[in-house]
Amino acid sequence: MQSIEVQTDGGVRSGSVQLYELGSRVRINSPNSAEPKHLSGFRWFAHRGYRHFDRQVGLSFAKKVLKSDFVMRHSFSPLIHYVKSEKRYKPEDHKTKAKDRSIMFASHRDACILSYYSWLLNKRLEETYASRDIGENVIAYRALGKGNYHFASDVYRYAHSNAPVAILAYDVTKFFDTLDHRLLKARLRGLLGVEGLSEDWFKVFRFMTKFRFVRLDDLRATPILFEAYREKRGTQSPPSPR
Repeated sequence: MQSIEVQTDGGVRSGSVQLYELGSRVRINSPNSAEPKHLSGFRWFAHRGYRHFDRQVGLSFAKKVLKSDFVMRHSFSPLIHYVKSEKRYKPEDHKTKAKDRSIMFASHRDACILSYYSWLLNKRLEETYASRDIGENVIAYRALGKGNYHFASDVYRYAHSNAPVAILAYDVTKFFDTLDHRLLKARLRGLLGVEGLSEDWFKVFRFMTKFRFVRLDDLRATPILFEAYREKRGTQSPPSPR
């Protein structure tokens, strides 16, 4: 059990909840919404309405994130974890089965920092795809204006036009949980074109690969913290996976 402090209008409240550590990778989702005029140059920034240990942040905080020394001094908060159950129909079993998904989401300050570094990294990735002429081959986690059904349709049309072809479809169990962090770090250095990560990049990488989380159920079971959690200005439920 570890103590967590939450800043509220009435001061700092503290309580004890179980803090879990997990050495795996967090997936970042970058916002792809239209860019309002007052957010010119901050396309990566998005307001988030969910509740967390901190309050929502605005453009003033986003501007601070642009400074590497600010990120170097930043203290990342634990993620909040909950399990989302989804019903899926299994044709082979002729029945609907529930599938549990483990969801974790970052505090508003942390999410703002992660969004900016995700944006920087995505720019490097797009440049790499273009230089290697594989822009039409890589579709995961890219804003291409298409859905899975579009890509599936493209594959089927190609297969019909170029038959016979072999199509391989497979799912990697716990892909993100089992990534080799040394290889991940080496790939990151390669994309950034550096021999060693700068302090700000290393701090982000460290949080992504060795983070902590608090279970939402444990938070609800700790009245003093849950009361503070509910006082946050967020109005939405915890974010759903995308």
